[in-house]
Amino acid sequence: DIAYPPGILHNMGQELKKTIFHKPNLAIHTFGYIYGRGKLENPWSNFIMTSCAVAQIGVWDEDEFPAYYEDDDYRDRIRYIMGKWKTIVRNANDTGLPTQSLQKIMDDSHVIRYQNDRNVSVAHGPLSATGYISGTHSTMEKW
Repeated sequence: DIAYPPGILHNMGQELKKTIFHKPNLAIHTFGYIYGRGKLENPWSNFIMTSCAVAQIGVWDEDEFPAYYEDDDYRDRIRYIMGKWKTIVRNANDTGLPTQSLQKIMDDSHVIRYQNDRNVSVAHGPLSATGYISGTHSTMEKW
């Protein structure tokens, strides 16, 4: 349920080539999509897997449940197999706690590139839509 405007797949390929030149161990290059044909959103469900990802993580899990979670499952597997845990210090002001605290966060910036610009953005739903439209929702309306 993602629409690819003319030229976008070519642009994605060009961006991937540039990124791999600087990050040869890149697993995923992900691109944003547009809700309501105006606001760029969540660069996740539209991505290119590299051979590095397949070699390290494997392929899609066809038994994944619930439906529409396969992309999140793949991202999580990349993070936990190839990512790096970092410890950061959170200020008391940020946490509401009386003292500073340590927090572990996942750093996936060396294996996943998130890109959110119009040069490579796609539309979630048909290009004529004025807002978010799920492909599943649109299909079910026809039944």
